[in-house]
Amino acid sequence: MIAAVLLLLAAVEFCLYLGEPWLSADVRHIRQIPRIVEDLRTVGPPRVLFLGNSLTRASIRPDLVVDTLASANLPKINPAMIFPDDTTIVDWHYLYRNLIQPKNPQLNLVVISFAYGHLDDHQPLNVERLGGEFAGLSSAPEAFAHDVLSPNDRIEYLLSCAFRLWADRVRVQTRVLALIPGYTTLAQVINRTLRGQSQRDLPDPSATYHRLARFIEMVVEDDNKLVFVAVPVPRRYPLPQELRDTIRNAGAELIDLQGVIPFTSADFPDGYHLSAPAAQQFSKVLARAMADNDYVRSALDQGATKPYK
Repeated sequence: MIAAVLLLLAAVEFCLYLGEPWLSADVRHIRQIPRIVEDLRTVGPPRVLFLGNSLTRASIRPDLVVDTLASANLPKINPAMIFPDDTTIVDWHYLYRNLIQPKNPQLNLVVISFAYGHLDDHQPLNVERLGGEFAGLSSAPEAFAHDVLSPNDRIEYLLSCAFRLWADRVRVQTRVLALIPGYTTLAQVINRTLRGQSQRDLPDPSATYHRLARFIEMVVEDDNKLVFVAVPVPRRYPLPQELRDTIRNAGAELIDLQGVIPFTSADFPDGYHLSAPAAQQFSKVLARAMADNDYVRSALDQGATKPYK
């Protein structure tokens, strides 16, 4: 009996490994990250990586950023975008550590777009995704020392490292539930409602930024420049002084683009992400803000003059 169960689980693991990209577009994107990094490594500088979550995917048109920067007499950049859904600073840390840093793409600039509390230490962990996608067993010592602290979370982390079935169980459940008529529409309504409620919450005044400081230190030690961009969402959010100080003191830069364009609710069709026309506007404004920023200009100019390896 036990042998039959184990055999069944092994078969499910194998099928899930082969069919995992079927679960969601996000899974397919995550699977493409090594190729994205490798492609970026093979082109000439300046190399610019736009890293974030669905806000990055929806808000930034890299072709428009390239053209607008070129019109400002800056070197023509080679961009790439990585944007796993619902990720925050802790996910970006281990994504960079395990999927970007080993390939040594010699980035000249990393652009992180964020909103609300994406950069603070109080963001809830998605332990299954952290263990199964971004950190894995190789980063378990660091994760257990700094981020995955409770015994239950550590067990879930290790299970996600070992079993795709465990790491993807939420996606599997969602995919199965999507077969129920009307479920997808209902889920979208619930998500919009919950997102709207979270947006009305003020940032936690006790928020800390230790994870952010670790991330910046890691990226800067690779001789990369790093800029954080506060992107527009329907409701404006403050940027605490401790956040500003953490970024500046660690050697990175902050650009606040909230309110630069007078967007209305019509520009956020799902209540959170920019529409395609609004994203075109924002991309041009982002590029102009980058062109006007001495830190960014220096990173791109230095990248253009470095020998191409």
